[in-house]
Amino acid sequence: MEITIKIDERNKEAKALLVYLKSLSFVELKSTGDKGSHYDAGFVEKIRCAEEEESFKIDPDNVWESLNLK
Repeated sequence: MEITIKIDERNKEAKALLVYLKSLSFVELKSTGDKGSHYDAGFVEKIRCAEEEESFKIDPDNVWESLNLK
């Protein structure tokens, strides 16, 4: 039986789960990565960094400026 699970590896608990799964002899992990992403890699990195900050506010009237991607 095969099961597909999507895991966001940026989460601390998800990383711990992956370490555990890798230790099991009957589990085979295949990374799909960000294949086919049409976003600029620099932009994606800025968004990921912003997600990792403790908190930030987004102005719905000016989303891009409120993300402070400068």
